Amino acid sequence: MPVNHVIDGQDPVFRTAYGPKLSAAEGQELVAFEADSYDEQNQSGWSILVNGRAQAVYEEAEIQRLSRFGLHPWITTVDRPFWIRIRPTSINGRQTPGPSKQ
Repeated sequence: MPVNHVIDGQDPVFRTAYGPKLSAAEGQELVAFEADSYDEQNQSGWSILVNGRAQAVYEEAEIQRLSRFGLHPWITTVDRPFWIRIRPTSINGRQTPGPSKQ
């Protein structure tokens, strides 16, 4: 499911509402998180895959610190009051360079 996120050290962090993402984090389940980008002008892109354990963030001081990142949900009509952190066990990625210019 698409989410907007920030990176805190090596940890992807995002906000969510009640539902399956929060349940997975409360159970500290193994999860996969993928981020991708494509630059149409340069015809290049990258993809990162993070595998790790999801953790719900409930400590008030940590919530305050994460809130300073300014992360806002794409869908503003839905409240996303819970923070989830993914503690990586592996990080893999690749980059596809654009066409070479000769």
